Amino acid sequence: MQPTGRKSADPAARRADLTARFTRAFGELAQRYGNAALAQGVQGVVAGERIAERARWDLGEQLRWLSSIRRYVEFAHRISARIDAECPGIDRETFVEPLEMCSTTHVHNDHRLVTIQEGDMLFWGNVGMQLEMHQGDMVLIPDGRLHGSTVTSPECTYHQPIIPDDWVEALVAELDARTPA
Repeated sequence: MQPTGRKSADPAARRADLTARFTRAFGELAQRYGNAALAQGVQGVVAGERIAERARWDLGEQLRWLSSIRRYVEFAHRISARIDAECPGIDRETFVEPLEMCSTTHVHNDHRLVTIQEGDMLFWGNVGMQLEMHQGDMVLIPDGRLHGSTVTSPECTYHQPIIPDDWVEALVAELDARTPA
């Protein structure tokens, strides 16, 4: 085993080292605090593994959305046309914000269609990803996708209607169908 502080480049050696350290830690845990504490420790490791898996999945979904942002702009126009045809009275959740108003990065638990009525906005979903939006521009933000914005004109009026799941699922299925296996 290598001295503490030095990491092996060999993945098998790193796994063996990690396994040995967990074995020692859990042995100590059981010895000092009993089998109930050991069981809780194992539950914690399993929960951590599941959270890490979910985090990797979520990062993948975020990057997939950002790498397809032009398609989500196209989807937004299709959804807007559908709203006009099928439910023109939809609650559009209108916002009027001043210059440099910053919407810090956040997520929604529903799908949003951002449509600029007047003014300009800089929209982003990750460091270095910026989408300049002007009057008439729009983008679809799926539920759970991290995003934020800054108003870049003296004032910006925009709408954010909530979009039904089945409308978005049908569009995202188009992306999945185009993705090579």
